[in-house]
Amino acid sequence: MDPSGTHVGDLDLTEFRVVVTIRAGTMDPDDYYLTSDGQSYWPLSASLSMVEMIMEDSDREPAAAETRILSTIDEEDWILVGYARRASSGTRLKMSINVAAFQDVASEPVTRLYMTRSALRRVLDGERAVTTLVGSPVIGADVQGTTVINRYGEPWLK
Repeated sequence: MDPSGTHVGDLDLTEFRVVVTIRAGTMDPDDYYLTSDGQSYWPLSASLSMVEMIMEDSDREPAAAETRILSTIDEEDWILVGYARRASSGTRLKMSINVAAFQDVASEPVTRLYMTRSALRRVLDGERAVTTLVGSPVIGADVQGTTVINRYGEPWLK
């Protein structure tokens, strides 16, 4: 773990998606950067080696309950929240989360954001520059009580 970072959430897998779980109250509303078009984004990152380990763990059981819930969400209920890319240093996976979009999908006690596993694999392999990160306002109530465990303890850092 990067000692200069703050642990804001965890990373895990469902059958087809990568889950980024962000704990409520950990994203500082004033800790963002502005893009040239005036949009606000929160930067997050995780160790690329840890992301690779999670992605390649063939013994890992996907969170079945969450996989079932995600399959019931209509396409129009997904909101584009941000992007994930490999850092130019090649040692971290970086995410940019749009502040306004995150607030549209945020829930208590955690907010879950998703990337497809295959798209993230292409980013990690260098076949693609970025992949999208999505969320849905209907997920919060539907997955309460579903525990997504990150057994490696790799945090997303802001």
